[in-house]
This record gives sequence, structure tokens and C-alpha cells, in this order.
Amino acid sequence: MLIEQSLREVGGHYLEYAREILQAAEAAGYEPVLATHRDFRGADRLPSGWRVLPLFPYGSDKIHRIPSAYSFGLWRQIAASRGNLPAIAARVADAVSDRCKAAVSGLRWWRRMTRMRGFAAACESLFRECPLAPGDQVLCSTMSDMDLLGLVRFLRSDPTSARADWHLQFHFSVFCGRDPDYPTQDGRVRALQRRMSGALASIPRHRLHFYTTTDELGRQFNRLNFAPFVTLPWPVGKQFQQDGTRSVPATLPLRVLLAGAVRREKGSDQLGSLARTLWDDLLHPRKAQLLFQLGHKRRWQRLTELPPGSFQPASEIDNLPDAPLISLPHPLQPKDYARLIASADIGLLLYNADVYFARCSGILAELLAAGVPVIVPAGGWLAEQMAEENYRHLDELAARGSAIHAFSGLTSLLPVPPGSSDLLVRLGRGSADQPGSYLRITVESLDEASQPLGRLAAIVGQRVAVSQQPAYVSALFHLAPGCAAARVTVASAHQPGRPELASASAAFLPAPGGNAQHWPAGRVGLTFADLADIPRLLAEVVAHHEHYRAGASVFARRWSAAHSAERTIEQLALRALASAPARPHAA
Repeated sequence: MLIEQSLREVGGHYLEYAREILQAAEAAGYEPVLATHRDFRGADRLPSGWRVLPLFPYGSDKIHRIPSAYSFGLWRQIAASRGNLPAIAARVADAVSDRCKAAVSGLRWWRRMTRMRGFAAACESLFRECPLAPGDQVLCSTMSDMDLLGLVRFLRSDPTSARADWHLQFHFSVFCGRDPDYPTQDGRVRALQRRMSGALASIPRHRLHFYTTTDELGRQFNRLNFAPFVTLPWPVGKQFQQDGTRSVPATLPLRVLLAGAVRREKGSDQLGSLARTLWDDLLHPRKAQLLFQLGHKRRWQRLTELPPGSFQPASEIDNLPDAPLISLPHPLQPKDYARLIASADIGLLLYNADVYFARCSGILAELLAAGVPVIVPAGGWLAEQMAEENYRHLDELAARGSAIHAFSGLTSLLPVPPGSSDLLVRLGRGSADQPGSYLRITVESLDEASQPLGRLAAIVGQRVAVSQQPAYVSALFHLAPGCAAARVTVASAHQPGRPELASASAAFLPAPGGNAQHWPAGRVGLTFADLADIPRLLAEVVAHHEHYRAGASVFARRWSAAHSAERTIEQLALRALASAPARPHAA
């Protein structure tokens, strides 16, 4: 049985998740039952033999009483804006708005109580119609703290509920920032920790299994220490998986896709400026075409300030207009959405790196399964999904390097050998570095008079060592024409203080030859340290698209195997067999 209380309309990831999980469960011998929001009217889109019960009065919500992701680290965000006054004003306005909302939400205790009672009452109705039997498996796929308290209220009232295994999956963050920021927030989550521990202590005989969708999120919940959490990868449907027939387009433009709902944390305020910065080099010369989904005509009209005819809406994905920018509806029908993903040549995610540090993205999972090269923000789960593939690519390039320089300080000035096109920086992380700590590498190209020609930056995380080989994190930087020296600076990306390095070296690469001026900096995709990097990264993927498409296609086969719904069902079944009845940790 799958409980997805947020499923209320056709289209979107809730329906796709439910369909994939229940199909796999049915193939494994389980009887599929789906419980949804009471407004759901899409049962005709599901197999006729499935039981669909629209009962739940509320969709899932974010975790209550946590600091706001937008107002957390405000001064750090302002510093990252580097004097951009509109960006600073927007960040301050977001922080004030979120703090006001948090203050009001903190007083709305009756809302939380109503949601908790509503979840419990819906469970009572559900299991009155579908009585539980030994061996039943119940997956609650989108839980919050209030949903868990509502579930515990029901479990206490119904002794037969102890017959089943309960699998509870959490999507939303508890803490803000990254792991080094968490200790300062422990006091704010103590009430949440006490509520969860007390609730679980009241049902010691029930078998509850706890999951998160990412390792980063799992570290947050395990910090609360009320139950052990493991990662349950997000399943991707077979309709998104590449069929082996994809090839590099013979002609331009390439389709650059921003899929899914456009919201603030997904870069809705960046679309207009992005389109304008891409216009001269990519969109107007017809090297690339930008596609995105917007629900209302008024919203895409705000993106104007471009020449007439450059922007056209489309109602379906067949016979798209020949325009540099194309707006598609949101949501699309499931089959149309899958075809849209399959038609993309490059996937672009403008997500806020702080908000999405620990969160899973279903859109990224689908793009990777489809073999689409992607560009995502650095410093979080999104970037980590392809980090190892990119590091392996850079390890191979390191063998081509010459004039290798080892440096011990955090800043080093390196002479550039003649004929060099790229600089590869390799770092050995310190043993004391904790998960969630990232480094920013900055490379300045200087001419013979030590005048700056350009500055590039990259953010790198950590890497698990394989066998006895050292696990270097690397980044490749394209040197500016006429570069005579390169200044390399390494700093902590998000926290104050000096980073610890076990080793640091830099190697200059000769030009690759042919029409290529630089080596590709990745294999599956690229990550941006700042939004201003996106035009440069897009231009690189366009220039080396055959390379990136080939790398993404190979990676897609492994990704799809690890993120299949069948594998998810296997993990749930194994956890149910192996785990003893869940007991809370000592608070």
C-alpha cells in the first residue's frame, strides 16, 4: 500500500512515483492500494485493478519550526552577491518575508493540530476499508513531522496496525545550510526531537522503518537521533530511460530545457536575465533554443525586453515553433512530459544551491536516466550525483598535463607554459573535513604585466577513496588568451576559516587541437559556482556536445539500474525482513 496524501492532480512527480512504485510492487506479488488526497480524480489514469482511495484532507508540509532557508546566512548571501544591489535587495526582502511567515507560523498551533488529526482520521477510514494483515507493507512516501504525529495517533488507537511494516520517507530539510552549520541550530530543533522521540516511545511494538531520499538529508535526520534513517533512492520510470537510439543532433540549435514548475527556489527570478545574457552568443545565432514550462501567459510576458518574435508559447511538444525561447504549459500530461525530457539536448537547473543542498530533484533524476547532459548548481546533492564521473574524466586528463606544480599555501602564482590552454587543479582533502564542507577554487588569468584577463571559480566537495589510490578532487579552468601566469586561490566555499589540504597541485594542459580551443571540463555535465557562470558553461556543453552526450549516455545505464522502482521495492522488503521492531533512541 502506498499513502501519498499530496497526490491531488494528474501530472507531476507524485503521480509518476505512485505509478512506478505500485507497478513494481504488483510485479513482486503485492496487491496495489493507493491512498491519495481527497481531491484526486485521476484514478482512470491508473490500472483498473488497483484500489484508489482519495481520503486525506491535507497534502504533506515542510518540517515545522526550523529556520528559514532564505533568511539563514543572510550576510553570507549578501557577500556572495558581490555588490549587485538588485540581488542584495531581493535577498533582504526574501529574508524579511520569511522571518515574518515563520513568526506567524509559530503561533498557528491549531493548524498543526488540525493537520495531525486529519492524517489520523484519514488513516482510520483507510484501514477500515482495507484491514491490515501480517506481511502487509505500507509506504508513506512524503512525510512531515505532523504527518508522523498523526500516524502515531492512529497506530496507538488501532492494535491491528502492528501487523504491518510501516515505511516512512521524508523529503524536506530539518536544518538550513550545510553540515558545518548544523551545531548552531541544534537548540531550535530540540522541541521537534522531543516530539518525535516521545511519539515513537508510545508505539514500541510497531515496526517503523525510516528513509530519506538523499544521503545529505539522512545526515540531518540522524542528527535528531530519534530513529535510524537510510537513503531510499528516487525511482525513475522506464519511460524516461534512454532507449539506445539517441544521437547527437546533426544541426543546431540544441534544445536547452528548464523542466518543471518555475518557483522561487528553482530560479524563477533568473529566467529573464538568463535569456538576455544568452541572446548574443547562443540564442540569436541559433546555437541553442531555450525551453521552459510556465503555467500562465502573464508570467512569460514578463521575460520580454527581447526582439519581437524571439519568444513564443506552445501548447504541445510536437511541431514546436522555430523561436529562440519557447514556453510550454505546466503541468503537461505524463506522456508529453516524458517526451519533453527525451527531446532535450541539455538540461539546466537554476535551483538555489542553499535550499536544494540536501533535497532530491526528480527532474534531475529523469534527465540523468534519459542520458541528457546537465548543468546544475555546485555544492550539494544535485552536483554530487555526477561528481565522481567528472572526477574520473579529470583524472584521465591529468595524465596529459605538463609542468605540474605542487603548492602548499592557499594562494599560488604559477607561470603558464607556452601553448597551454587549460589548468587542472587537484586537491587532496584534509582528514578532519566533515561531510558537507566544500572548497572554492578561483583561478585568475594574468598577462605579462600581471594585469587580470579573467577570473573563473569552481566549487568542489569530497570524494570517497577507491582501493588505495588517493582521492583527489579536481577542477579544470580554461585559460584566457594571452595568459602568462595563473593565480590559484583555495578557500572554504560556505564557512569561515582556512581549509585544511593534504596536498595541492596544478597541471597545465596543451590545447586539444582541431577546432577545439579547450578540453571539456566534465563528462556528464557541469556545475556552476555562481549564476553568472551559466552562459560560459552552456557555451562549453554546446561546443563539446558530442562528448557530453556520449558520457551522459554511458552514465544513464548505471543510473537507471540504481534508481529503478524494482530496486526500491527490493530495499523495502529487505528492510522489513531484517529489522526488528523500531525503538526510539534515548532523547
